[in-house]
Amino acid sequence: KNMKVKVGTSQFFSVKNNTNENINKALNLAEKANSQNIQIFLLQELFQSQYFCSTQNPKFFDLAISYPNNQIFETFSNFCKTHKMVMPISFFEKKDQNYFNSLVLINSKGNFSEIYRKSHIPDGPGYNEKFYFTPGNTGFKVFETEFGKVGCGICWDQWFPECARTMTLMGADVILYPTAIGSEPDHPDFDTEPLW
Repeated sequence: KNMKVKVGTSQFFSVKNNTNENINKALNLAEKANSQNIQIFLLQELFQSQYFCSTQNPKFFDLAISYPNNQIFETFSNFCKTHKMVMPISFFEKKDQNYFNSLVLINSKGNFSEIYRKSHIPDGPGYNEKFYFTPGNTGFKVFETEFGKVGCGICWDQWFPECARTMTLMGADVILYPTAIGSEPDHPDFDTEPLW
């Protein structure tokens, strides 16, 4: 069945060290998207905090949260249900003794998908993600929603063709990749902004 679906994305650069402020900023952007009749809205990767992977510092493990036992999930579930919107939510997940860069999709009824855990973990100047994240163990995911089938990878996943190919073969109507990258002013030799 053919239907028109409006998809919106956001990227906010003035991310604070205050998680509540960042969540409120994300909700304000989602509210604005809703006023523009957007049905599927993508926030950036790990939007609850500043991108901490540019350094290796054990204190940042304190930012990890458990799913679904964190208020953020109820907050965004209520938002999606109230506004009839679909939103993938990227978060730093603590599961048992492992840490993952994860995502859960919330549908327009406020229900949660299975978790997707980032498969490809970069390690290089400014992206010390292997210090923090275990490679994902979920395989690629496509989620059935009221607005079609949504495939979700996370950031560096999009550089690997098998991610998009697999989700397409699984029936994805749209593929989304939340990312924390905007530009790389500290690494002019590694500037991937034009590629993004």
